[in-house]
Amino acid sequence: RSILRQPWFAAVLLVALAPALHAVATWDLDGRLSSAAYALRHYSYVIVVVEICVTWLALRNNMSVSHVFRELPKGVKMLLALWLVFSLAALFSTTTGFSNAVFTLARYIIHGLFLISMIHLLKAATHMDKRVWLEILSAGTVIYIIILVIFCMLVPKPDDFPWVFRLPSATNIRQIANNAGMLAIAPIALLL
Repeated sequence: RSILRQPWFAAVLLVALAPALHAVATWDLDGRLSSAAYALRHYSYVIVVVEICVTWLALRNNMSVSHVFRELPKGVKMLLALWLVFSLAALFSTTTGFSNAVFTLARYIIHGLFLISMIHLLKAATHMDKRVWLEILSAGTVIYIIILVIFCMLVPKPDDFPWVFRLPSATNIRQIANNAGMLAIAPIALLL
């Protein structure tokens, strides 16, 4: 089987392109933010869709969530269980915005399934080359940075533009790291 047809290759390609896709989807040169555009940025819908696609690839490749979870080191299982406890506590401690809290919890569960899917795809991989894996992720990072630079160069009135709140892929600058952080999950999956 060609490397291009391997599930791990498709997964790493999706992961590498996710921040760039999210940046393009949230491109906003006028500095105005509709409620739909805010939701797209704040809830990272593009990232969630990529994570669901990777999980689907893993399920098509005979992934059993319970089997992958059982094979994780005990310390990692304990950290995941602790994370789940705090997530549920945060969900049920809120008195306002319950639907927002439910969606956020669902998104975190998708993050966890995504990590387990990446681990499964790596374990099931044939002809997996870590160097190719890391080269693809590096290229994705460079593409993302280039998109942000192009955006900065195209803003029509840079002195009046609300930079902190309107860069692509974020509702604030801090969230750029969240989207680029998705790229870090792949090397973590390699380690696990």
